[in-house]
Amino acid sequence: MKRNLILRSLVWVVIASLLLFTISCKKSGNVDDLIGAALQIIEFLAEGEDSGVEIRYKINLTLQETNGMGASVLNVQLNFFKDQDSIGTSTFDGNDAFSNSYIPANGTNSSKNLYVTDNRGVGSANKIDAIISYQDQDGNIKSVSGSVNLPELKKLPVINNFSVDKTVVSPGETTTLHWDVSNADTVMITRNGNTEIGEVNSIGSLEIDPTTSGQVYNNYKLTATNNDGEVFLEVQVRVNYPDVEYKITGTARRVDITYASAENSTSQKSNVRLPWSFTRSANTGDFLYLSAQNDTSHGSVTVSIYKDGKLYKTATSSGAYVIATVSGTY
Repeated sequence: MKRNLILRSLVWVVIASLLLFTISCKKSGNVDDLIGAALQIIEFLAEGEDSGVEIRYKINLTLQETNGMGASVLNVQLNFFKDQDSIGTSTFDGNDAFSNSYIPANGTNSSKNLYVTDNRGVGSANKIDAIISYQDQDGNIKSVSGSVNLPELKKLPVINNFSVDKTVVSPGETTTLHWDVSNADTVMITRNGNTEIGEVNSIGSLEIDPTTSGQVYNNYKLTATNNDGEVFLEVQVRVNYPDVEYKITGTARRVDITYASAENSTSQKSNVRLPWSFTRSANTGDFLYLSAQNDTSHGSVTVSIYKDGKLYKTATSSGAYVIATVSGTY
């Protein structure tokens, strides 16, 4: 009986020793398996497009932390290859690559689009390798890598030229647009978002009158489209309207006029035939005033103030010897 107890005790001692040995081996094994962070690439997508001026790559990386500790991305290195030959490298700081560079430990995927452009001199890549360096909560620096094959580059339209002869015109003055586009299925020109010009040929020119919009700044946008996408370019034409313009119209044959001149003094004119207009410069806060009295027994009088080419105030009176008045500040 005593011998059996001794044997059983020895068995338990052996089992306990084996357990301690096993636990000790695990603790002294690969640290990455037990503590710290581990990142893995959940998704790695890439596409490229050739604008005719440069090649632009869009790379999407989606990372996930798998050890429940969180991780900080230090940098992302992208290596570009064409038929196994290295043609370029781009490196992104962790803060630029991923917001605050931190990948949370709750299993949430963290995605980021990275954009790289080149001048077309090196040719187009057909494979991209990514190396993500990161730091775990214990200060260990590690890395994870992946690669992706690029599909065939998109061949976007190329806008070789879109220009205007004069970027500043006076009211009623015209100017000419010129354009030259290649590799496009459709070419469209709009003004201030309106399709009043519409679809045009790939190469051409057009005389335009920017003042017909009634706006000081006129944006002309050329959009070229094909099956791979679209590109656009804008030019702007400014209409050099006077600061302030006074206008008087109507059916009255003659009127007497009183108005605030550029020096903020009051000027008067008598027996004026319609229509009548007067332009002046103005500074912020200047007083604006225009009044007209019908000198006859019938007819109408309309007085208007325009600021920077846009109607600011207007008033109309009809009948014998009536007065129409408008006023304000610049």
